Amino acid sequence: MGAVPYNWILGACEKVKSVVSCPVATVGRVVSVEAGEKILEDGTADIIGYGRSLLTDPDIANKVENGECIRECLNCNKGCVDAIQSRRYLSCVLNAENGDEETIFIQPCTETKNIAIVGASLAGLEAARVAYKRGHTVTVLKNQIV
Repeated sequence: MGAVPYNWILGACEKVKSVVSCPVATVGRVVSVEAGEKILEDGTADIIGYGRSLLTDPDIANKVENGECIRECLNCNKGCVDAIQSRRYLSCVLNAENGDEETIFIQPCTETKNIAIVGASLAGLEAARVAYKRGHTVTVLKNQIV
């Protein structure tokens, strides 16, 4: 998706909206709430379809209401589009709970520990998030290239 521009379908959406009287939705790399709000404010669309963004952070609406930080889709396609093409269930590299919510969910730990995560890459930061969410004390150590 790196070569496809953000909000890439807006041109088609504008054309449809100019000839119909019903609400028109748009999709296509609308990854931030701010981008979606701008589209609504500009009147380009009436509804925003957040696809992969909801795989990354299904609590977007609640987090907007509470002023919390939102995890934004990276458009890496590793757990979503690649999974569809390989006929696997959907997941997301930024959301460890995603993909099989009936059996995969983050539970509080019974014994808290001090956890050190070496590396602040996607995997390291997700490991830190999950450990913290479980109740552990987490320190992230960034790799230094010398």
